[in-house]
Amino acid sequence: MRARGRSATRWMAFIVTSFILTWAMAPQPAMAEQVWLSGWFHVIWADPYPGSHVDAVQAFAIIDDEGRWTPIALDEALTSPFGGARALNRRRVKIVGERMSALHGWDSSSAYQAIQAHSIEFEGAGAAGAAAAEASPLAVAGSQLWVTVLCRFADSTEVTPHDASWFTTLMSSARPGMDHYWKELSYENINLTGSVVVGWYNLPQPKSYYVDSNETKLDSLLNDCTAAADADVFFPNYSGINLMFNQDLDCCAWGGSSTLMRDGQTKFYSVTWMPVWGYNQQSVLGHEMGHGFGLPHSNNWDGDTSPYDSPWDVMSAR
Repeated sequence: MRARGRSATRWMAFIVTSFILTWAMAPQPAMAEQVWLSGWFHVIWADPYPGSHVDAVQAFAIIDDEGRWTPIALDEALTSPFGGARALNRRRVKIVGERMSALHGWDSSSAYQAIQAHSIEFEGAGAAGAAAAEASPLAVAGSQLWVTVLCRFADSTEVTPHDASWFTTLMSSARPGMDHYWKELSYENINLTGSVVVGWYNLPQPKSYYVDSNETKLDSLLNDCTAAADADVFFPNYSGINLMFNQDLDCCAWGGSSTLMRDGQTKFYSVTWMPVWGYNQQSVLGHEMGHGFGLPHSNNWDGDTSPYDSPWDVMSAR
């Protein structure tokens, strides 16, 4: 009886050991790579061509101290303690997450692939972090100088949709120029007086390098277009940058903000990335500049979710 018991015990031990060895030697699912990331949080909106039936996109990026962009995927629950993603805009944060495939609007070939965020906090704990969490989105008032930079893709340098004087009129204080528009809209609280237009400049790469059917390299477009103009522009004099391209981009016109290192200074800028159809429709440019100021989409409260059906607000109708 005792012998049978010892035999059974040895048999069970053999089965358990075999199971453990088999499990250990079998291919295991790859663990997601967890990453920690610090930098400046930016919100950028993508608005499709009117009538294209493509959804608007709200995108997020972290820009680190070296100026490198990392696209971020965020669950709404992560931003709700801060009052939503807009409360994080242009603030320094820490994110813990894992690498994922590319997000719409970003460069999937970059070494800095998209991150699915699992946690987010303001950089610096304690009183400073608490104060930042309670802060409202940054106010906009006074002089808001924009530099409008005209850039041509390397494979279409002969294509110039309008000359520089056309864009100067577009941005002017004469109705319906954008300076006149923002003065009137803000009850004279902001103005664009002193804004300038420069270019056309030729980009170092063809359109296919910056844009394909899945994504637009917003960071490369910003860096290369401003680099082309750098000899003519002292960028820290300006609060906003309109990037005007000589061809359409992907589905969309883009507006938001970026941290940019130019002329020895690291600074926040309002930024638009404008295709030809975008600046040919003045309301689209106003819409994207509004995103540059930090304004979200609006709605006319008719019960649907479309951000584009209010005729009274440039952040809805385009």
